[in-house]
Amino acid sequence: MSLRDSIKAVREQFRTAIEKISNDPSALEEIRVKFLGRKGEVAKLFSTMDKIAAEERAEAGKLLNELKNDLQSKFESLNKKQDSKKSS
Repeated sequence: MSLRDSIKAVREQFRTAIEKISNDPSALEEIRVKFLGRKGEVAKLFSTMDKIAAEERAEAGKLLNELKNDLQSKFESLNKKQDSKKSS
């Protein structure tokens, strides 16, 4: 599986996971850890960088950073929504 395919798969898994959660903050935290934690899916993809050819690393790093930033912003958005629901 190519890095692009792996990134696409992780993005899809994240989307599926966030669709399934309820308003449970612990479920949201589990998703954060699973995807963005030190041993999470994104970190696993970053650990494959040493197997990528040197001339492809810059592009791979860019794609991985985009994935990480995208997932972080979606997580933060969900977190804010849950916080606002608690306040209401």
